[in-house]
Amino acid sequence: MQSSKKRARKILGVKPVGFRAPHFGDLNSQSAYEILEKRGYAYSSSTVLTKTKAKGLPFNPSRKNFLKPGFGKNAFELAELPVMTCPKHYYSVFDSFHCFRTSPPAHAREGEFHGLFSKTLEMALAHGFPAVYYFDPSDVAGKKDFEKSLETLSSKKKDAWIATCGQIANELRTK
Repeated sequence: MQSSKKRARKILGVKPVGFRAPHFGDLNSQSAYEILEKRGYAYSSSTVLTKTKAKGLPFNPSRKNFLKPGFGKNAFELAELPVMTCPKHYYSVFDSFHCFRTSPPAHAREGEFHGLFSKTLEMALAHGFPAVYYFDPSDVAGKKDFEKSLETLSSKKKDAWIATCGQIANELRTK
């Protein structure tokens, strides 16, 4: 049986460089980083911003405690890019599942998602940390609030670097 990484390369013509654990770290573990590093991944985006000791910044996980930054030989080579939290529900990820699929949906009222998205973006810009999001295309396709959020993000191009997680991990590696 082919691995998902090999299938992605064969079918899509791309080599996956990152990983996200299901449920944003609730199923994450120290051994996950060992496997990801061994397989050559550049990053993981599997933790919630508020659960790490990096104050929202990307970091190389410590080999002793993956929620803390490590340095040199005491750190994994891959970067951890913590996912943005919900400004209303501090310990929840601000993702499409939380906003649209929970029962009842947490932020599905018209305008609410966009307002919270804008707030997270302003927080990230004010404090100088990346805003890493996860929005499932099937949850946000055709939603006016999501399109408005993308327009807001586009309007911040002069203030913010809009990048993929792979680009962020590559930038961290070169510093």
